[in-house]
Formats: sequence, C-alpha cells, structure tokens
Amino acid sequence: GYTVNSIGSYAFTLYDSYIKIVIPESITIIEQYGIYSNYYYSTQYIFCEASSKPVNWNNNWYYGYYSYSNIYWQGQWSYNQDGIPMKN
Repeated sequence: GYTVNSIGSYAFTLYDSYIKIVIPESITIIEQYGIYSNYYYSTQYIFCEASSKPVNWNNNWYYGYYSYSNIYWQGQWSYNQDGIPMKN
C-alpha cells in the first residue's frame, strides 16, 4: 500500500450531518481547508493521532460552515471494543 503524508485543500468536503474522521500520525501536512464542512448544522468528530497540531498543518486546516466540530488529539480519545474512535 501507499503511505499518505499530506492532505490538500478541500480534500475532505463534508456534506453529511454526522461524520467521524481519524487523521493518522503519518499526516504531516494539511493545507488550508483540507477538511471543509459545508453542511448546515452538522457535527464532525475529528480524531487526530498527533498529540497537538503539527507545525506544517495550516492554521486553517479545518473549516466548518455552521457546523459543530469536536477535534480530539492523542490522549483525548481511543478506540472502543468495536474499533470505533470515541472521546475518553
């Protein structure tokens, strides 16, 4: 397989009301609006394997238009017994 290490602008454009995304530690670059939500009053749960925002992630790596986002870093979340990421 291939190792992914970057996410380009608008790579994830979300149009759903409920989304869970896991960003692996191998992602060292996320461009502006790499994860972009354009769904009115949606909820996203973004679980990052990194312990904090990596230096090469754009400060505007995530954008939510009228959405409610929950961004969790390493130590703030874990996988449950079914392999689903959950807040600690």
